[in-house]
Amino acid sequence: MYAQRIRRCLKLCTLLQTCVGYSAQELAQEAGVSKRTVYRDLRALQDAGIMVRFDEKRSGYVIPHRFAHRPPELTDDELLMLLLAASTSPLNESFKLRQTIGSSIRKLISRVPTRLQEEATNLLRCVTAESNCDPLPLHRETVCGKILQGIQQQLHVRITYIESNLPSTRQARLGAALQTKLAPYRMIMSPDGWRVTGRSTWHREVRIFELNCISSAELTEDSFEFPPKYRRREPSPELPTQLSAMVVREIAAGS
Repeated sequence: MYAQRIRRCLKLCTLLQTCVGYSAQELAQEAGVSKRTVYRDLRALQDAGIMVRFDEKRSGYVIPHRFAHRPPELTDDELLMLLLAASTSPLNESFKLRQTIGSSIRKLISRVPTRLQEEATNLLRCVTAESNCDPLPLHRETVCGKILQGIQQQLHVRITYIESNLPSTRQARLGAALQTKLAPYRMIMSPDGWRVTGRSTWHREVRIFELNCISSAELTEDSFEFPPKYRRREPSPELPTQLSAMVVREIAAGS
C-alpha cells in the first residue's frame, strides 16, 4: 500500500507540474481514488516540501515550475506512438507546421538508440494518413496495435479476415473467415476507412486488407524485409496534401 501511494503521489506531481490546473475531482479520476484520498496525498506532498497550491485563474491545483520534479522518461512504446501521432496529424496539412513537426520528429529520433530509430523509421515510413480520414473503429484497436507492431519490428502478423466481396458459394466453402500470415508493408488511414497493404501467404501475393474486416491479429516471430518500393515514405512530406493522397491511392492500387 505504501508503494502504491508513492506511485500515486508521483503521478499527481507529473500532472500538477503541467500547470494546466486540475480540480480534486479530476485528480481523483486520473489516480483512480476518491477525492478524500487526493486531498490526503496533496497534503503529504506539501508536508514533503513540494509547493502544491490552488490556482484561482486555472481553477485547479498546480505545482509552479521552479518546484517541479523531473518527469518520468517516456517508454519506447509511448515515444513511438507520440512520433506516429505527430507524423499523421492533420496539422501537417499546413506547410509551415509540417516543417516544424518534421524537424521535431527528426530531433527526437536522433536521440534514441539505433534499434528504436529503425522501428520509428519503419512506422513513420509505412503509416500514412489522408485528409479527413475516418477515426479508428474502437473494436479494431487491438488489431491495429498488432499490425503496427508488425510494421515496427518487421514481423509477420497472423490475421483472421472476413472477405466481404467473396461470392456466397465461395464463402461457404472457405467458412466465415480465412486466416493468413501477413507481412504488413503499409497502413493507410483514409476517408474510406483504414487498410493495410502487405504480402499474404494464403494469397501468395501483395493484397490490400480492410482493417474493419480483420477480426483478429497475432504477432509471430517470423521476420520479413520490406520490398524496395516500400522502403521510402509515401506520400512525400514535400508534396501538397491533395497530391499526397493521390500518390497513396496509386501505390495501393498498384500493389
